[in-house]
Amino acid sequence: MTLAVLLVAGASLAVIFDGSRAADDSPVATSTDREAVQAAAKPGSPPQETFARVFEACAHCHQIGDGARATNGPALTGIVGKPVASTDYPYSAAMRTSGLIWNEATLRDFLADPAEIVPGSRMRFDGLPEGDIGPMIEFLKNPVSDTSG
Repeated sequence: MTLAVLLVAGASLAVIFDGSRAADDSPVATSTDREAVQAAAKPGSPPQETFARVFEACAHCHQIGDGARATNGPALTGIVGKPVASTDYPYSAAMRTSGLIWNEATLRDFLADPAEIVPGSRMRFDGLPEGDIGPMIEFLKNPVSDTSG
């Protein structure tokens, strides 16, 4: 029996694997710590959309979806089509004065290399792999829950 402990919205989630394997050879969970799951879903937790697979790299600092709020970074709900630094968040001077609009072209460039597009930003992220940029832009345009990944 193997026990894996995951962090979900700041709460520990214990998942027990009994050695069973799915068709794709991934482990199969046999039980979970229901209290941890319920604690993770309590009011004030990040919206479910924040946990979509494509958003994983961003979810450490950002939230998206209904009820999203600024944490270590601004909430990203509805940013596509808006000026950079236009939400309620204490942005760096570099972001505030960038003059950029979050459109598909800007997002594509920024998600590939944020420091090159907005030098001096406080955002510490090296960029997404090329294959994740298109799906991320689509997700930012229309966040949906996808916890399957």
